[in-house]
Amino acid sequence: MFDNSKVSDISIIKPAERVEGCELVLIKRDKDPQSKSFRSVTFEFCQKITGSKLDFREFAPNRVINGKTITNEEFKKNIGMAHSRIAHITRAFLDEETFLKIITPGDLDQTLAANNYAAIDQAWDAYIQMTGAALGATATGVEKAKGVVCALKVVYNGKYAALPKVPPFISTEKHPKVFTSNPQYDKYTQAAVMPDKEQAGSLAAAGFGAIAGFGAIATAATDHPSGF
Repeated sequence: MFDNSKVSDISIIKPAERVEGCELVLIKRDKDPQSKSFRSVTFEFCQKITGSKLDFREFAPNRVINGKTITNEEFKKNIGMAHSRIAHITRAFLDEETFLKIITPGDLDQTLAANNYAAIDQAWDAYIQMTGAALGATATGVEKAKGVVCALKVVYNGKYAALPKVPPFISTEKHPKVFTSNPQYDKYTQAAVMPDKEQAGSLAAAGFGAIAGFGAIATAATDHPSGF
């Protein structure tokens, strides 16, 4: 029998050029059981007065997108943009000295020329580890973000509320930002759409395993002294 108590009733932060009163409450990561690589990291925000939430999920660099193998230049650009978005969020909560200790990948041109994609995966994993450690991420919260009020720029990405693909989109007292809008890309309202028709077998599960908090992932202490 269907149980209504199992249905989530969490509201999503509504798109607006500036949403005040938000807080970074959790960082989660998704680990591929085959490669043991961290395939995504999710930053969970909550607007404290309404309880509305918004997840910003960043995937590890991938050479194949929608079945198409992208060029090295496209791959390099995607890596750079992913790091810029994660760094933009991280920097909002850290002092500059701590932020600069987070090491980003070195010479990507040389790595790509050698087709050393394993090294890029390793660099991504290390970057996520260092980011989590710097922010004090655990399975239950983010130490460096506790009590830190932030403003977010939230737009529609298709039919979903999301952070923009290009910073700035987060502002804190430590790292204040002014948000502007480009009407070509920044959409705050959504055109009316017809509801999807439910079809048998349309709810097949896909993708990697369940997302877990940083503290919920078993990792050898000798590999990651920080506990992540």
